[in-house]
Amino acid sequence: MEDPSETILEVGERLMVSPTGREPYLRIAHFLKPSIYSITVMNSKYHIQKDQSLVLGITERWCSETKTFVFPWGEATVTLEDVIVLWGYSVLGDSVLSPAESEDLQEIEENLKEARRRIVATKAKKACQSLWINTFMNSGKELEHQAFLACWLSRYVFAGVHGTISEHVFPVAIQLARGTRIALAPAVLASIYRDLSLLKEKIVVATNSKSCKDVKNGVLELTLRSILFGSNLELQPKPNVLNYGDLRMARWDKVNCLKVENVRLSLELAGGEGFLWRPYAMAMGGWKFPNFYSEKEIWVPVGPGLDEELPSFARCMRVSELVGFGYVE
Repeated sequence: MEDPSETILEVGERLMVSPTGREPYLRIAHFLKPSIYSITVMNSKYHIQKDQSLVLGITERWCSETKTFVFPWGEATVTLEDVIVLWGYSVLGDSVLSPAESEDLQEIEENLKEARRRIVATKAKKACQSLWINTFMNSGKELEHQAFLACWLSRYVFAGVHGTISEHVFPVAIQLARGTRIALAPAVLASIYRDLSLLKEKIVVATNSKSCKDVKNGVLELTLRSILFGSNLELQPKPNVLNYGDLRMARWDKVNCLKVENVRLSLELAGGEGFLWRPYAMAMGGWKFPNFYSEKEIWVPVGPGLDEELPSFARCMRVSELVGFGYVE
């Protein structure tokens, strides 16, 4: 049996009020625990102003072979640590490729696929997210929670064809809805690496990088800007004050980007005092400082009761393959 501490949901029977006006009825309800996982979903509400010149400027420095940005002053890259701290995704848990194995989970997956097929058969001719939301939101259907997570994964985590529901996220959505811990961080980082390499290829092929306007991966775009804002002082706008419990991404919510005339030059000159190599290791008001950022080296015994932040950080230090949907980085 799964350890209750490993789940993200509390399950109980509650009296439900029907959105269609029917009599209230008892139903098994699932509630997200106030944990890092519920915060991760809420993290998707942040809006960071788009600035294609920043994204394209740093992507020009991307090396697909080493998975690093190569600058005159050194190399830097996006890491699992960035994905954990900025987005709150976990490196612990089952793989995103873990199938829905039991018969009841497979039945749920087939029902989600059937709902998707019905939407594709409409005039939209695609698995439109807006129709998906209209189908399930406040419907009282048994699949409403799984459908919400499938939409969230398709829209904010593993965005594929713009504005559509991706069928391959259904097993992940089903298991998250059941409270199973899923290691989203490695798959998200793999998608960032893949899309950086694809965008770099487009820049190389194009005669002018301004013709590369289709940065489709929202996670890639927001992560790069957040890293640039946090580590490059010359590009950093005035951040928001964090409320306790906010993730680092909240610092840049609705903040206007600085107007930089020459992004390439700013990146080239970012070394030295203008670049923060470990921005997350700096304490700031309102942010819950992770336990793995310690001023002194310490030995940590591995055993029951070990804070999960520590093995999470250990995963960041270890060389490993990053497995995504149909690609490995």
